[in-house]
Amino acid sequence: MTSADSVCFLDKEEVRIGEFPDVGPVLDIGGGGEGIVGLLAGEKTISVDRSPRELKEAPEGPRKVAADARALPFPDRVFPLAVAFFTLLYLPGREDLDRLFEEAARTLRPEGRFLIWDAELPVRPDGDTSEAVALPLRVIAAGREIETGYGVRWPRETRAAEEVLRLARRAGFEGRVMERSGRTYRIDLRLREER
Repeated sequence: MTSADSVCFLDKEEVRIGEFPDVGPVLDIGGGGEGIVGLLAGEKTISVDRSPRELKEAPEGPRKVAADARALPFPDRVFPLAVAFFTLLYLPGREDLDRLFEEAARTLRPEGRFLIWDAELPVRPDGDTSEAVALPLRVIAAGREIETGYGVRWPRETRAAEEVLRLARRAGFEGRVMERSGRTYRIDLRLREER
């Protein structure tokens, strides 16, 4: 961990992403900025971000929709696949996550998948005066290396991957934590048919 001005930078981590299933439109929740999912899934991606500025910065290719993931502007059961790539960090409250999972469940087709990459951030250490924490990443996907990072205000508490999984299950998903590396994790969810 190193601090620069008002941001504490965590050690850089590496995240590997395989191919996305070729199942139809991909809902990229929080797809602005670097637009990693849109880079990989291309024109079949619908990138949603509540920040029009972030969407403008994202690479061309995906369809871009400025909207809040807690109130998606799509009909029920239209997507076979949803992805959240380091998006949950920006939803600090459990009620925000509950709403995101409810909306993902509503817009996914029966037995649709929801893939999540995210991180367990620490709370601010005693004596640290920085306002925010940032996690630098090296993303390796489809033969590319992308240097990026995600930063937020210090969380009040660490949100473990198991808690995210528990909240997803309440919304009708089943799945498990598939990978862990340092602070990062990947969760693979499937919408239960009988929800």
